[in-house]
Amino acid sequence: ALVDEKHVVTVAQCVVGSSSVEVHLGSNCLLADESDKFRYVFTAVEFTVRDGYDTETFVNDVAVVRFTDEAVRLPPWVKPVRLPEVDEDQYVGQEVVTSGYGLMDYGTDGAADGLQYMRLVVLEQEACQAEFDFVMPDTGRFCAQEADHERNCVSDVGSPLVRKEGRLQEYVLLGLTSFGQKFACSQGNPGALQEMREHATWVREVLSMEGN
Repeated sequence: ALVDEKHVVTVAQCVVGSSSVEVHLGSNCLLADESDKFRYVFTAVEFTVRDGYDTETFVNDVAVVRFTDEAVRLPPWVKPVRLPEVDEDQYVGQEVVTSGYGLMDYGTDGAADGLQYMRLVVLEQEACQAEFDFVMPDTGRFCAQEADHERNCVSDVGSPLVRKEGRLQEYVLLGLTSFGQKFACSQGNPGALQEMREHATWVREVLSMEGN
């Protein structure tokens, strides 16, 4: 998720162990071709993973990627999302939107060619714990599920969960897809996300660091 003219936020598992990270902006197609004139491609300058990231429980599965040293002048169709405030509502029971290039069904060979969107509902914490017993309260994670029990699939990890808010109807970044059940695409299990209210202060600190 683009958060300003120099940074994107994603989950740590998308960047940990990588020697190079590319950031693509401005296109809703997965792969670039000669007709794709609106795509901006950057090789990340650096990325910062939140301390305490756990590869087994996915605690603190958040990273900030700086893709340029100088602020980029973005075209009007590319706009950053707003980070939530710590005291904003939890959105339980409310409809939100996720997007990504995940598998259309488990067992398929590749991701979607075009950017896919899905409306989800944020679940109560008890429902999330029933699905993932290691997701304890106040650990910066929550669950969401499509009303018809479909959900974002395996390769949607890192995809943003957003909601339009305020007089200007700006998009607010509520979460980042972090993990789910292996057969979630076909069985409709909820997906688990990083709760950006719990990580927003850390993200802002990284963005404000000297040199960023």
